[in-house]
Amino acid sequence: MTIQMLHQAAINRQIQTTSEARGFVVCTSSPITPSTPLSRVRKFIELAHLYGSQR
Repeated sequence: MTIQMLHQAAINRQIQTTSEARGFVVCTSSPITPSTPLSRVRKFIELAHLYGSQR
């Protein structure tokens, strides 16, 4: 399993766990450091939209 697959599974699990709560906000839960690649931030947002819209 790749690191990308692990990230996707973690985001999906968080959304599934909390999807019954109305108004849930998905966030990174920690600061995004300057060394974090922008592609990772964009992927996080993309997956949150994808999995969130499936609820």
